[in-house]
Parts: sequence; structure tokens; C-alpha cells
Amino acid sequence: MQIKNSITFYFLFFFLVFNSNLNAEEFNITAKEVVIEKDNEIIIGKGNVKAQDKQGSIIYADKITYEKNREFLLAEGNVKIIDIENNVLTSSKATFDKQNEKITTYGNTEFIIEQNYKLKTNNILYNLSSKIIRSKGSSIFTDIDGNRIETSMFQYDINRNLFSSIGEIKVIDVKKNKYFFKEIYIDTKKKEMIGSDVSVALDQKNFGLSKKNDPRFIANEIFVTQNKTELSKGIFTICQKRDDKCPPWSLKAKKITHDNIKKNIYYEHAILKIYDVPIFYFPRFFHPDPTVKRQSGFLFPYYSSSSKSGNSFVLPYYWAINNDKDLTITPKYYSSENPLFLNEYRQAFNNGSLILDTGYTEGYKKTSTTKTAGSKNHIFADLKLNFNNNEEYESKFSLLVSRTSDDDYFKDHKINTQLINSSDTSLVNELKYSFSKDSSYFNIATNMYENIKVNSNKRYEYILPNMNFGKTFSTANYGNLDFKSNALYNNYDVNKYKTFLTNDIIWKPADRFTKNGFKNSFEVMLRNKNYETKKTKEYKDGGVVNEMHGVLGYKSSIPMKKDGIKYSNIFTPNFMLRLAPGHMRDLNNKAENFQYSNLYSLNRTSEIEDGLSAVLGFDFKIDEKNKNNKEKATFSLGQVYNYEKNKDIPSQSSLDQKMSDIVGEASYNFSQIGEIDYKFNLDHNLNDLNYNEIASTLNFGLIKFNLDYLEKQNHVGTERYASSGITLNFNENNLLNFTTKKNFETDSSEFHDISYQYAIDCLTAGLVYRREFYEDSAAETDDSLMFTITFVPFGGTSLPKINK
Repeated sequence: MQIKNSITFYFLFFFLVFNSNLNAEEFNITAKEVVIEKDNEIIIGKGNVKAQDKQGSIIYADKITYEKNREFLLAEGNVKIIDIENNVLTSSKATFDKQNEKITTYGNTEFIIEQNYKLKTNNILYNLSSKIIRSKGSSIFTDIDGNRIETSMFQYDINRNLFSSIGEIKVIDVKKNKYFFKEIYIDTKKKEMIGSDVSVALDQKNFGLSKKNDPRFIANEIFVTQNKTELSKGIFTICQKRDDKCPPWSLKAKKITHDNIKKNIYYEHAILKIYDVPIFYFPRFFHPDPTVKRQSGFLFPYYSSSSKSGNSFVLPYYWAINNDKDLTITPKYYSSENPLFLNEYRQAFNNGSLILDTGYTEGYKKTSTTKTAGSKNHIFADLKLNFNNNEEYESKFSLLVSRTSDDDYFKDHKINTQLINSSDTSLVNELKYSFSKDSSYFNIATNMYENIKVNSNKRYEYILPNMNFGKTFSTANYGNLDFKSNALYNNYDVNKYKTFLTNDIIWKPADRFTKNGFKNSFEVMLRNKNYETKKTKEYKDGGVVNEMHGVLGYKSSIPMKKDGIKYSNIFTPNFMLRLAPGHMRDLNNKAENFQYSNLYSLNRTSEIEDGLSAVLGFDFKIDEKNKNNKEKATFSLGQVYNYEKNKDIPSQSSLDQKMSDIVGEASYNFSQIGEIDYKFNLDHNLNDLNYNEIASTLNFGLIKFNLDYLEKQNHVGTERYASSGITLNFNENNLLNFTTKKNFETDSSEFHDISYQYAIDCLTAGLVYRREFYEDSAAETDDSLMFTITFVPFGGTSLPKINK
């Protein structure tokens, strides 16, 4: 017998009417349409069907077929099952075996566990009595944070909150790191994970590496909690995978722990290997994880060497005091001398910064003529403050302090920091304030210079104060008018004094173009100099001196352009007249240089040179016709013609003669391989090159070459040296480099460097031979051979130098 009805019925109601034996029925079913087959004890519900058992589990579906004899329910179409723990299971087809308390789904299935975990799989079996879910199909398990687990099978124990799987397992966390397991167990309540036979592929970007690197862990076991990850018998490297070859470097440890709270990675009983060969053993050490930008801890140790102090071991310690302060402590432990302690303190302000650099050593254990007794120390400070809060003006203050107790201290200990260069021979102390707004500026400074190569009181020079003021007046009709003023007091060589007040007015009207294509420009400069000096040779001593100088210049040029298919040629002849009435100061005690860069300047020396002169010259340029409009070649030449000789100008400049040196410069760009720049001074007799300067950088692929050459002769000076370098790239990993610098006047070399470097994505190793020559007798010639190695991303170190 069959009964159909389009109204919603309750399953319990039908059995009370038609069969009193069904009063203990397990399900309560509602549907738009219900069909009852009494003979077979089957009930079929169709349309928005809802079935609920006595325990509270609810089943929604488009169609439900219930067999009373077997207590077996079949749900089809948009099946949704909600158990008493509010776990939600959805599928297209499912069965509910009430006698055996089992739910089975068919096809694509999704299971949501307590709104925190989502499982996508096929054909699962859910045992309601044991609260265990199983699947032998491919499954994807995700948590509320976005971590993802891919398995070929799984089992989930709801009572124990335990997810487990065996086989091919892949985990992708929210940071895109990938974990591969053979076996895994996850406590979903505690959010803990245990796995075996694990390999971890870390994301390059989050680890602060390039795409060339493959940062990864391999371990026997892994234990992951919310705050910590532990690997047992793990190996770590960031080297690129190279088939089945061992990585260039790896770090093997009995235990590796990543603390998410402290942001550190700890290693216990670690061995550093290079190409699988054990190199170094660390009982314990740690380093910050890649998410940390700054953290306290030891930096990479390294070796240093000095010809006077010997070999040293350096172990820097970085202290991140807080967000705006840090300190680097760098002790140097020498094998045969007292240690040197270096400190570099840095602090950032809202409107500036402070760097404080200090050092101390007790001195040499055994003294000699070159190793003086007593402790050595230094203190350097650099303070910068910016007072403006907007772009309307600029207001800055700076303080620079430099102090050392020993002149050879920096060079002997090879001290090179952000503020110190061991090769510098001058210490600078400065207090400075600057202000600028629109077209005006004002600077005031106090300076003290100390030449540490001079062994007397003449090593000091003071400038206090040194004030500069300037303002520019601009009009469309009359061009620019610049006013500049400088006031300073200078004390040098113990008892020499200079007090200056210099005012400059420079007027430059707008350039004019004629119908014939000439470009004409005019410039006038007036200088008022007021000074008082004492015991100086170059100035008039004995009272206040007032001087007025003026100079005017008129320049005319005619640019001519010729266009080709690939290049544009521009040739520009230039002519300039210059007139400076009056008399200039004698500059013969000063070094004055003359080059093409100041050929058309109104004052080519530190003073306005007097007299009438003319300049003839030209500029030639070849431009490539491309998007960048790059200069292919340039050549410029010019000469000054004076109305009469000027004995007040140093002969070094050649401007004291009626015809100066012919000055010029040239450059050529070889497109892909580099360029050459050349500057020269040709004597007016056309016989001698008094000045030559060559700077070149050429890259031929496997060979890179650079040469810097400077030569001064005759009246320009007596100097001739060359520095050069050759780099041979055998391939992308192997490089040989040679650099040298030689003084041809003294027939002596300053240094020779020969280095070999092997570099790959994660490791750089090199062998460096260096020979240094010192003019200072206190420092001996240094021959050394050193091996260096850098482990990316930790840093580099070097083995002790082998000194001659």
C-alpha cells in the first residue's frame, strides 16, 4: 500500500496511524512529499527533506529513502549532515547505517570540523560510535589560519581531536613553506603536529633569498606547535638543488628548534659541512629567523691580520637595545698582543640620528721603535638633526667629532667602520647648522682639522666661524642675480691667522639667440673682499684690507647639427671674451689647476685673475638615435689667449702665459663593452702633453679590464701613477682578479692584489694574495695570503692570514 501527500508529514505520525509497532522509530522525517511502502517498511521523502535521530544528528537532502528493517537511510542530492558536535558533512550522496552507527558518503565530500577545520575528499566512512572518520581517497585538509594538508588517505578521531595519515603527505603553511611527510599526526585542539621522514621546502621570499636558492630542511621527525617547531636529526641548507649531488654547504644537527616567540632558530650538536665534508662543530648556536630584521646575538666571526699586531680573531656581538637603539661590540683577540675592543652605538630619532664609535686597547705587550708604549683609544661621533617638518624650508644641524690617542692606531689595527677609514690621514671635527628656503640659504660652521701625519702643533687648523649666505633674484627679462657672502676666521700653523668677509654678486641675463643661429650669453661678477691676516705670505699683513674685483664675460657659440640614420653629429664652435680690470693677489704659493672643465669660467683660479683674455674652443658630440639618446663619443678642445702675461698666476696652471695650455677631454662609449674617458693638457708649443688622465672600464664578457692613469709633467707637476685591474671570468662560478697601483715617479708600488673567487648561489670562497707598501716607516710592508668564505645568508669569515 502506498500513500502520497504534498503536505509535510512527520514520520512518527504515519507509523502511529498505520502500524503501532513503529512507535520506537529512530528517525523523525519531514518532507514536502512522503511515500510509505508499508509492506517493505520503506519510507521515501522528497523535497527539502529533513531527518533527525534521537541523539540529535540531522540530515538534509533532496531525497531520503529509509528502510526500517535494516535501520538504513539513503540520502541523495545536496546532502548535509550535522552531528551532535556540530560537525558538518556535505556530499551528493550518503548512507546512514543506524544499526552499525556508520555514515558513508559517495563522490566529492566536504567535512567541516567545529568551524575550525575543513576537509575535502571522496567516499568517507564516518563511525558515529567511535567518532572516527576515514578515507582512502585524495584529501585536502585546511585549518582556519589557511594551512593546507594534502594526503592520499587519512583518519580523523573526533574524540581525541587527532588527524593522521600515512603515505604521500604534503603540507603548505600560511607562509608558503612546503612540508613533505611519510607519516603525520595532528592534534587539532592543541594545534600540534608530529611527522616522520620529513622534508621542508621554505619559501625564498619569506626567507629573504632570491629565486636561485632552495632553502630546505630534511629530518627524521618533526614536532610543530603554535610557538615552536622541533626537528630531530635535521639537515639545513639554502643551496640550489643539483640533481642528486650533495649541497655545497649544509648544517647537520641532532636537534633544530625554531622558536616563534623569540624568533630564533637553535641548533644542538651541529656540524657544518662543505660538499659533505665536515668542517666545523658547534655544540650549540642560534641565529634569528628570516622574519627578524634586527635581533641581539653574535654575528659571524672572522679573522683579521696586521703586519704590526699579528693575526686576530674577531667575534662581533650585536645588541638590539630597543626599536631605535642598537650597539655592535667587536672585540679583536690577537694571538700575541692585547685585545682591541671596538663599539659602534647607533640611535635613531624622529628628526635625526646618532652614531658613536669608540675603541680601546692596552697597547703592545712588547714595545719597539715602531710599537710605542701605552694604551690606544679613539672616539668618533656623528649627530644629525633635521628640524623642518614640511617642505617649505630646510633646517639641519650636524655635529662630527673625531679623536684618537695614536696616529698609527687605525692603520695598525685595520679599523674600518661607518665613520672611520683606516687610510685617512686627517681627523675632522665640525659643528654645522644650515637653513634654506625658496631662493635663500644660510650656513654656519665651526671646523677643526688635524693632520695626523704631522708631528708638531702645525698639524691643527681651526676655522671658526665659517658663515655663508646666499640669495637668488630671478626675473623673466633680466635673468638671474645671485648674491653670496662668506665670513670666516682661520687659524693654522700655530700662529697664522686669517679673517675674511667676501661678497660676490653675479648677474647672468637670459641667453639670446640670433637669426643666424648664434647663442650669446653674458655674465658679470663683482667681488668685494675684506680681510685681516697675520704672518701669512700670500696676504698683506698689518691691518684690514679692502679689495674690489670685477669681471665680465661674453660667450658666443653656434651649434651645428647633422642627422644620420643611426647617429646625430653636433659641432659647436665657442668664442669667449673676458675682461677683469684691476690687480689680483699673487697666487704663486698656491697650487692651481687648469682643465677644460673651467675653461669658460669667469674665475679659473681661487681668485679673479685680472686682465683681458679670449677663449677659443669647440665641442663635438655624437649621439645615438635611440630611446636613451646616449652619447656615443665626445671631444672638446680649447685654449686661453691673454692680452699679456700675468706673473701673479702660478705657472702650474699655464694661465700666466699669453697662450695657455690647450686643454681638452674626450670620451667614447663602446655600447656593450664599456667606455673610455680622457683628459689632457697640451703645451701651447704643441710638443708636450703636460697632463694626461685616462679612466677606462671595458667588459669583453670573459675578460673585464679597467685602467686609471695620471701623468703630470713640466710646469703642471711631477706625478705619474697607474692603477689597473683585470678580471677573468672562466665561467659563471669562477673568477680571477688582479689589481695593482704603481707610482712611476718613485718607481714604487702601493699594492698588488691577486684573488681567486668561486661563487655560486649559496657559497662564495676566495683566495687573496695582497702586498701593501707604506710610505710611513712606522708601518711595514705587508705580504699576506688569506682564504675567505661566505655562507649565504649568514655572512662570511676568513682564515688567519699567512704573512711573509
